[in-house]
Order: sequence, then structure tokens, then C-alpha cells
Amino acid sequence: MDLLELEKRAESIRLEAEASGLDEDMSFSTTYDRYLKQLKILKALGEKIDDIIETDDILLQREYIKGQENTIVHPAIREYNNTAAGANRTLQTLRKIMAERKEKAGAKDPLLNILNGGD
Repeated sequence: MDLLELEKRAESIRLEAEASGLDEDMSFSTTYDRYLKQLKILKALGEKIDDIIETDDILLQREYIKGQENTIVHPAIREYNNTAAGANRTLQTLRKIMAERKEKAGAKDPLLNILNGGD
């Protein structure tokens, strides 16, 4: 899935939040901004990884203090995976915030229910 598609999906999240008034909630807003930044970072890292794959530089040799060499995976790949995992957790947080808002909106205040003649 490309960044444009992810941004469209992120925009649908924002529109849904706006419709429920959640877009003004600081917790939602900061989490949403963080998610957008993570998507941009993923795009940049993804382009870098495409270059790495094309040049076959996935594995790198690193020399440590005592002159020993070690083979490692390119750090950009690790950062991409970490950022993707973070973006997934951020998206889960956004969905949780939205679900809690819907739950609160659907719940009726017991005192108000009694005052209105309910059970």
C-alpha cells in the first residue's frame, strides 16, 4: 500500500473524528499528528530501503573496537520495522480513543435517565 492510500485512510479517520467532535480533543489530535509523521517517516525509509535492495546492501560489515568484523542488517531496515510497529500502535490508540468516545456518546447518564422518568 502506498503513502497516498495510507494518507486517504488517515484522512477518513480524521473526518470520522471531526463528525463526532473528537478532532478538538487534545489526546486525539496529538496522536493523529504523530501518526501522520510516522507515515511520512515510513515513506522516506521505504524509499531508502528500495535503494538498498536494488544495490544489494541489505547486509553490512561493521568493524568493532578490537578489529573484529560482524555482519549486520542495514540500520534503515530496522528503523523501518520499528517505525511501522510504532505506527500500528499509534493507529490502535486512535481507534481506542474513537471507540471510547462512541461508547461514552452511547451511554446514558443514569441520573439524567431518572430525572427524565426512566428506570
